[in-house]
Amino acid sequence: MVLYHYQQYTGLAFSPDGNCVVVANFFSNTLTVLTRAPNTCNFAITATVVGSVANGLSNPSSVAISQNGCVIVTNSGSNTVSVFTLIGVNDICTLAFVGVVPTGGTGPTASQFTSDGNCLIVANFNSNNLSVFQVDPNCVLQTPATLVGTGGLVNPNSIALSPDNRCIAVGNSGANTIAQYSITEANNVCTVTALPTSPLQGANLAIPRSVIYSTDGGCLFAANQGSVTGVNGLSIFRSLNSLIVTVTPSSEQTRFYTIKVNGAVPGNTVIVYDNGNIIGIGIAENDGSFTLTLQLSVGNHNITAAQKSTTCCTGDQSAAVALVVS
Repeated sequence: MVLYHYQQYTGLAFSPDGNCVVVANFFSNTLTVLTRAPNTCNFAITATVVGSVANGLSNPSSVAISQNGCVIVTNSGSNTVSVFTLIGVNDICTLAFVGVVPTGGTGPTASQFTSDGNCLIVANFNSNNLSVFQVDPNCVLQTPATLVGTGGLVNPNSIALSPDNRCIAVGNSGANTIAQYSITEANNVCTVTALPTSPLQGANLAIPRSVIYSTDGGCLFAANQGSVTGVNGLSIFRSLNSLIVTVTPSSEQTRFYTIKVNGAVPGNTVIVYDNGNIIGIGIAENDGSFTLTLQLSVGNHNITAAQKSTTCCTGDQSAAVALVVS
């Protein structure tokens, strides 16, 4: 399906169940709501929200939908967010207006809920800061927003939340970097804090237009609108370092070897491979090491290792230790 309904689609979001889509139309100051036909990927327009003084739609630039159906639309033309609730009646998706809230910044261009819907983060392109809101179950935003301007924000235009709900990545189109933050919730207060490593830099980052984490949380992808090499591309960052592997033969048992891995994050899972096949899995000690003793078959072996955490994708495999067992 190709939808030609209004000019310049600048943002869209699916409902948690995947049955509704809300599209922001920048130039026409409208929202288009689509409903999916059951058991298909066919969508039909079921509602249109036209901008007005009351609902505040003014150059809507992005849409975010929480787990409980709160809909946030950033208005770059009025430095506000319009708040709606998503309603499904007789399998038809539509929106109910809640209110208009100032962001406290200028040029809001992107927004992101935490996974529980209790916190909302808005990126303000022109004022180089983030607006952080607490959100109640009725989709009411606590005001005023807490403004966060640290972390190297320069024309922030996209936000990604890690699957574990602990980290935020913000693409900076004005600096070719990605700002990184931790997010915590306590006593109904959402706190966003710049990480010491922020902003993240990369040789191939060029106007990062969109950022997203992998489903296991440790790989961060940035789609580049610009180009360093002449070719637009995708920048990929891993959060885990390669490990160091040593292999020592046993002096007491035939063909038994002790494999020691160093350099892991304490508590991370360490995976040991032989010729690409997993031969051992364990947890890194407080010093970042993991030790495995086992008997190897006669023949050629290439021993490598990688680490993995509950919030990170598997890191690169270590340099191989080659040995011949006879």
